[in-house]
Amino acid sequence: MARRSILPSSSSPSGQLLRTLGLVFVFVAAGLLFWKHYDRSLDRIVGGKQIVDETDRLTSEDMERINRFMETLRADYGLSFRLHVYQGRIDPPQLDPKTLFIGLSPERGEWEIIFPVLLKKALPQDFVRYIQEEHFRGQLQQNVWPEALMNGLHAIYGHLSRLESGDRTS
Repeated sequence: MARRSILPSSSSPSGQLLRTLGLVFVFVAAGLLFWKHYDRSLDRIVGGKQIVDETDRLTSEDMERINRFMETLRADYGLSFRLHVYQGRIDPPQLDPKTLFIGLSPERGEWEIIFPVLLKKALPQDFVRYIQEEHFRGQLQQNVWPEALMNGLHAIYGHLSRLESGDRTS
């Protein structure tokens, strides 16, 4: 008794169709995986240049939190973020009008925070002044600047969230 297969013969039109569809599926899946890998690699490359720590004091947990802040800022508000922790003198880079920059020099006890113009106008002026002039005072040379940095980023995000919700009181 001859055995019959439930699958169509590879030489039949339906078998060739199944093979073609399988091949298309493999190419589409490979393309999607490549695209996803490319996006992740590009984010890592761009993100790596956006965060520079010459002191090597930021932990991997700190870097993860900063990356989340950077991604949220970009996704929710269309703003970029750059952080540079210098060994010596602060040398701010050329920035586009949508980039928030924080430069720290723990060794020299200096910091510089540059807000994008629209963000600076939107945030409460006393908060902008505090972050730019007072927030890091005394904390850089006491070597607790990573914690002060995280607190500053959290405060900036909190004010942005309140702006988004319409609360302009704080």
